[in-house]
Amino acid sequence: MECIKVVNLKCGGCEEAIKKALSEAGVTNVNVSVEKSEVCFVGDRKKVTKILAKIGYPEEGSKEAQSILKKTQSYATCAEGAVLAGLKDKRKRGKKFWGIIVAGASIVLLVVWLLNRLL
Repeated sequence: MECIKVVNLKCGGCEEAIKKALSEAGVTNVNVSVEKSEVCFVGDRKKVTKILAKIGYPEEGSKEAQSILKKTQSYATCAEGAVLAGLKDKRKRGKKFWGIIVAGASIVLLVVWLLNRLL
């Protein structure tokens, strides 16, 4: 079993999104630790690193980990994962889902504004 430290790992929704993406790619024994910001698995490290970066959870210390766009992407994946996680309390699910959507949208708008200012 191999482990990778990742960035942007925030909640159970993130955990579910990572498990889903890696399982669909054929990676086995996927364990995600939000507390340690770590993804453990059995499979091809390069393939896993590429998938994680693509869905917004790049390896710690990588070039992608510094990208504000990857941080924004992780919020969207986090929201998707929160829905997949099917939180038990419907009120919490609704509040958490919309909170993530609002936060993600705010970050997207900030990134667009920053990019427009820089270009």
